[in-house]
Amino acid sequence: MAILLPTTDADCTQPPCRGLSSHRHFTRKHKNLNEVPHDIPADSLQVDLDENAITSLPAGVFSHLTQCTLLSLRHNKISSIEDQAFRGLGSLVELKLSVNKISVLQANMFTGLVNLTTLMLNLNNISLVDENAFRGLESLQQLSLFDNRISQVQPQMFLGLDNLMQLSLTNNQISKIHSGVFAKLNSLRELRLCCNMISILQSGMFSGLGDLMVVYLDRNEISVLNAGIFAGLKILNKLDLSKNKITHVGEGTFDTLYSIKRIYLDGNQLTTLMPEAFLNLPRNPLGLALSDPLEVNQWDCSSLCWLKYEEQHETIKWLLGKQPKCANGRDWNSIQCDNPGVFGLHISVHSMRCLPDLEHERLPSLLWSDTKTNPHCY
Repeated sequence: MAILLPTTDADCTQPPCRGLSSHRHFTRKHKNLNEVPHDIPADSLQVDLDENAITSLPAGVFSHLTQCTLLSLRHNKISSIEDQAFRGLGSLVELKLSVNKISVLQANMFTGLVNLTTLMLNLNNISLVDENAFRGLESLQQLSLFDNRISQVQPQMFLGLDNLMQLSLTNNQISKIHSGVFAKLNSLRELRLCCNMISILQSGMFSGLGDLMVVYLDRNEISVLNAGIFAGLKILNKLDLSKNKITHVGEGTFDTLYSIKRIYLDGNQLTTLMPEAFLNLPRNPLGLALSDPLEVNQWDCSSLCWLKYEEQHETIKWLLGKQPKCANGRDWNSIQCDNPGVFGLHISVHSMRCLPDLEHERLPSLLWSDTKTNPHCY
């Protein structure tokens, strides 16, 4: 079997060889190039042109690189990508365009990249994404658009990304996401919407995302959580809503989150939580973050006796290592709760661990979420 040995600059006698770290890995970094070099070997598997001054990608500039699987153009000055710029790159798996000056993603810009699984477009100036911009990327699994200037998420923006598993829109200027925008992303596992200006979660915003496991909505402008907003996210296990402006969590807000393990509500404007908001949630135990190191939330702890009871029975655990910070200087551990009240209201028949010594005789007000069915314990 033939073994390809690295070729060093010391072995090179011809200028085209300079910059290659191996016969099939073409590297030309820190060369102040203002255009894509013309001497990239046709059989290159990986091409690294990071940290240059390339400003544009003309049509067909990579057409001879039919075997290339990785193309990296990070830290350049690319502002123009012509139609058919990526023609010939049918074997490409990973494309890195981070830290450039791209402002528009035009329709069919990535045509021909049928095997691409990772597309990195973070840290550009992208403000407009045309419909069908990602058309033809049926193999794409990871799409990174964080740190751009996107303000609108168009209805057809992600059309054709049937196999996408990770989508990051963190740190853009998004204020509203219309219902059904993500509906065709049936394979999506992780959605990052942190650090935008979203104030309202539209009904149906998460429709079609039955495989979603992680959602980051922290550092937005959300003030209200309406019942049913997370409907259909049956295998979601992490939900981050921290550092918003939430003042109220209504009854049934988290209903149907049957697999949830961690919910972050720290850094909001909440003072109390009703147990009905956590109806049907599994307690294995359930992780909750209610207070952050800056102690933004000031809780009326006397209204949280149901949480006190759950803490004692180890059906919840405090994330970030912080118990609720009580208002008026009161200490959480000093709160006296003689009656758990409607504690039983949030017990679910769905996938939960039974509480120690849980008996109808001890909690006569117990109301199961399905009154015809005893709780399923494991």
